[in-house]
Amino acid sequence: FFAMLRRLLGTGVCRPRQSLLGHRFLSGLTTDERYLFDLNGWIVVKGVLSHEEVAVANAVIDKRKGEFVERRSEIRNAKAAHFAGEKPDWGRLETGRHLAWPTPDSSIFRQLLCHPKLAPKIHNLCGSGYRLDHLPLLLIQRKGVEGFDLHGGAIAHNGDWNRELAYECKYGELHNNLLALSVALTDSREGDGGFCILPGSHKANFACPPSIQAMKKHTEFLREPSLEAGDAILFSEAATHGALPWKVLSTMTPAERAVLQPPYSKRLNRPTLTGEVLFSLPCIPDS
Repeated sequence: FFAMLRRLLGTGVCRPRQSLLGHRFLSGLTTDERYLFDLNGWIVVKGVLSHEEVAVANAVIDKRKGEFVERRSEIRNAKAAHFAGEKPDWGRLETGRHLAWPTPDSSIFRQLLCHPKLAPKIHNLCGSGYRLDHLPLLLIQRKGVEGFDLHGGAIAHNGDWNRELAYECKYGELHNNLLALSVALTDSREGDGGFCILPGSHKANFACPPSIQAMKKHTEFLREPSLEAGDAILFSEAATHGALPWKVLSTMTPAERAVLQPPYSKRLNRPTLTGEVLFSLPCIPDS
C-alpha cells in the first residue's frame, strides 16, 4: 500500500507552531527516529500491522486478485537494465480501487490513513492536518518482475529546485512537502528485491547523475531495508528511491508478494484531521 502526504502550502489549514516540548512532538517520532530520518531520509516503523491484520489484508488480496491490472509497455516503471528484472515482459500488478471496496474488504486499508502508530509520526514529518496527495496503490509482485527506476529528488536534472518535493529541517522541526508510506504484507530481506533508497539524498543540492540513477556506478551506496510483514517505511520524496527487481518471494504463493503503499499529502482546500479530532476517530486499536 503506497500513499503520499503533503504539507499545506498557502491557504487552507495552516500548520500550527508548537513548542518542541509539546504533546505533538512527544507522541510522534522518537529521538532516534527524528535523528535517523534527518540523516537518511527514511525510517522503518516496526509492527504497524499485527500478524492477524496482515493475514486479513492478504486474504482480501487473494479474493480480489482478478481486479489487479498489469502495468505494461510505455507505462512500465523500469527503463534502466539494473531494474528490469529477469522477466522484462512482465509488469507489476496493481489496483487503486481498494479504498472503495465494500466493507469489510476495504477496512484494513482505510485504517492505515489514520493509524494510531503512524499518524503522530506523520504529523511530525509532514505537519498537522496532512492530506492524501493522490490515489494509493495496492501492489502484487511476482518473482522476476521489474522493479522501479530510481526517481525523486528535489533538484531536477536541469538544476531547478522542486519545492513540491523538498525537505528541510528548521528550528528542530522536520518539514516534508511530500512524504511517502509503504507497508509490507510479506517479509523481505536485503537482496530479495523491492524498495531501495540512496540515504541522505533528500538533502542533496545537486541532481542525481545519470550514471548513478541507472546504477551503473556507486551501487554500494544504495540501501534495501529489511522488512517483516506489517512493517512500514516512511520516506521523503526528496530522496532518490526506487525498487529493485523481485528475486525471493517468501510468503503467500511461491510466485507472488503483496506490498501496501499510501502517499499522504497536505494540500488543496479540503477539511483536515487535526489534534483532538484525529485521535477521537475510530482507528485501528493500538496493539
